[in-house]
Amino acid sequence: MKARFIHIQSEKAVILLKISKQNAEHYIWGNNCDGWYLVKNKNLSIIHERMPANTFEVRHYHHHAQQFFFVLSGTAVLEVDGEEIVLHSLEGKEVPPHIPHQMANRSNENVEFWVISQSTSREDRVLELNSDLIDRFLLKALLHLYTEEFFQKTVGY
Repeated sequence: MKARFIHIQSEKAVILLKISKQNAEHYIWGNNCDGWYLVKNKNLSIIHERMPANTFEVRHYHHHAQQFFFVLSGTAVLEVDGEEIVLHSLEGKEVPPHIPHQMANRSNENVEFWVISQSTSREDRVLELNSDLIDRFLLKALLHLYTEEFFQKTVGY
């Protein structure tokens, strides 16, 4: 039988269990990348992420969150304010608030890493839009409008 502890906090009972990728809240982001919330609260976020070969996140920054990226396996490239930093297994880099950054996996292998954010980076992310990203967004918007208009004309609503 697993040991469970109950912690009473503000009249709420919280069951404290050990956490792993197997029981953590999971989500998919970007181009088939994975994230598992190891810690998820308003003051601290620890996410175990996996990026498949040749994937990257959108360049962005945070108003409040400072972050620490720590590579568990593989080799990643973390671009921080225009400087590319190669992070090998068991290496990490801090990124302060307001500093644009982008994590990339340019290798042919998966990269797994932790992203530790204080305070949480949720709802604090500001995308840095470049002309290519804007062009792709506008093209998708135009295709959507064209398809919707075509559907309305041919089907009648």
